[in-house]
Amino acid sequence: MPACIHSHGVRSYLEYQNDADKLVKYDQLSEKTYEVLHTDIKPIIEQFRLKKGLDEAFVRSVMKDLYFAAMDWLSWRREENTFFLQLLLFYQAGHFPCGWKGKQPPSGELMVF
Repeated sequence: MPACIHSHGVRSYLEYQNDADKLVKYDQLSEKTYEVLHTDIKPIIEQFRLKKGLDEAFVRSVMKDLYFAAMDWLSWRREENTFFLQLLLFYQAGHFPCGWKGKQPPSGELMVF
């Protein structure tokens, strides 16, 4: 299983709370999300990357953003406007979030291409 699967803050919180039942459910949700993204979405992103002549890092970056946005929405923060859910708006508009200028959020600004 990829390292990013367990790097999300929700998992750390559940570990801290020692909530084994929710942790198992979260891990199952995480694995299914990873599977769907890599089976259904990654080929589309890879095709776009090849068409535009982009580096493989593009695919990794987009997949990471999509994974974290999906887990934010699926886990427990549907009502919150999280950072990764906000990134989806840039992707939807045809842009690529590619960095951060200034101090960490909420200061600074997102750089997009």
